[in-house]
Amino acid sequence: MKIAAISGMGWVSKASRGYPGHVLHSNDPSCLPRIPGKEILNRPYKAFGRMDNFSRIGFTAITFALADAGITPSEQKKNIATIASSFTGCLETDIHYQDSLSRGKGILPSPTIFAHTLPSCFLGEASIYHGLTGESFMIEEELTDGHRVLSMAMDLLEEDGCDTLVCGLCNSDIKLPDPIMEGKSPEPGALFLVLEKQRSKPRYGILTEDTSQDIFSHEGKKFISLTDLAKNILASK
Repeated sequence: MKIAAISGMGWVSKASRGYPGHVLHSNDPSCLPRIPGKEILNRPYKAFGRMDNFSRIGFTAITFALADAGITPSEQKKNIATIASSFTGCLETDIHYQDSLSRGKGILPSPTIFAHTLPSCFLGEASIYHGLTGESFMIEEELTDGHRVLSMAMDLLEEDGCDTLVCGLCNSDIKLPDPIMEGKSPEPGALFLVLEKQRSKPRYGILTEDTSQDIFSHEGKKFISLTDLAKNILASK
């Protein structure tokens, strides 16, 4: 049995973004928002303005989750890891960059777009901005429930790699044409949790994993996905 305390949560979806107690509703729920830097940054950070939208929603959800946990951006280094899972990756940005390569002669492809053709870019940017020095990596999941990234995060806490970490999902709104993927497309957006080693009074309760059966529970209640877990947390507020 693996155990972790949940101390923060942040998200970006088509309908809303923010964290419990600080929810901003979208003007246009038909698409993911283009988030302005002034909404989440407490100091100038030019890299945010150059991000593709996939990176921007991931960076924003991490920022919301850390704010919810009371961890503010500062120059002071923090041994906090960041782990993300994605089904879509930055394919939308890759296609955009490929289109820029196919333009007429004499027009160079955009180096700004090229800089974000790796799905893990926003993890590095979030680590720089927030002063996070722990492990940072992204995984690709064939399933969209987020179980694998949660399990890896809890492994890292147990192995004493860090006492706190941020983990979650980030997916673009790209329509996947492959018929094999039909029915698998994840909900577009980003969702991140701040997990810590177990403590007596965690803000959002205790997360457990029964490794023998691959079953996750929140406060004793089983959940089927990371999104389901987020709904459980919001329902308890």
